Amino acid sequence: MGWPIAAEMILIALLSNANQYIWNSFSADAVATIGSCNQVFSLAANAYGIISVGGSILLAPALGANRKREIPQLIITLIMLTIGAGIFFGLLGLFCIPLCIRVLHIPAELLQMTRQYLMVVLGLSVFQGMLTTLTAVFRSMGRMKLVMVNDVLVNLVTLLFNAGVLYLIPRNQQSMLLYAMNSLYAQLIGCLVLLFILHKEGYFDGQLNMSKIGKSCRAQLFRILRFGVPAGMEGIVYLIGQVIVVGFVGML
Repeated sequence: MGWPIAAEMILIALLSNANQYIWNSFSADAVATIGSCNQVFSLAANAYGIISVGGSILLAPALGANRKREIPQLIITLIMLTIGAGIFFGLLGLFCIPLCIRVLHIPAELLQMTRQYLMVVLGLSVFQGMLTTLTAVFRSMGRMKLVMVNDVLVNLVTLLFNAGVLYLIPRNQQSMLLYAMNSLYAQLIGCLVLLFILHKEGYFDGQLNMSKIGKSCRAQLFRILRFGVPAGMEGIVYLIGQVIVVGFVGML
């Protein structure tokens, strides 16, 4: 179980450094913008951990007991809850962009880049949420190698798309919006790969109608939140503190 996690962390760190080199080649202001906003993005991403952690805790014993009828319902419930949370967090994130800019004390020369970046990573955070939830599902199954390959794929695709923007698009037509969207495209590809594998392995049998999905969501929601809220709030509270620290740095 352990070595795929270690390999994943090392490879993603290398790809992230390569991405930072590309952002710096585009603009040093882009690196400053992303560095300042990453705590806000991490805060939004951790909010989805409430669903993914709670769902993985419920999913593991169902998988262990081989409760074949419950497993697909629980997976679909997690996906539907993530989509609903994505819509809510996206609208909330767009509404809170001015507040984030004030808290982080973003200087005037970075305002345009910051707005573009936050509009993408907060307004469309549902893709990150879906990837987090699907990754938690496969980790509950013990599919650590698959998760490693998919996460590396997402980061590699982001790197390739960013390199394509840097070297193929004229410099005067490049913007932070293009680079931020590349991450979403890569996350979407990662989600589609994991959904395809779930479908291929028979977890989506096509027999659940919308009324059954709605009943399953209502039945499982409290159980997921009962486990997920304490686990998710731990990371959220920590990241709120980090956002405040970054705000102090912005003041300096």
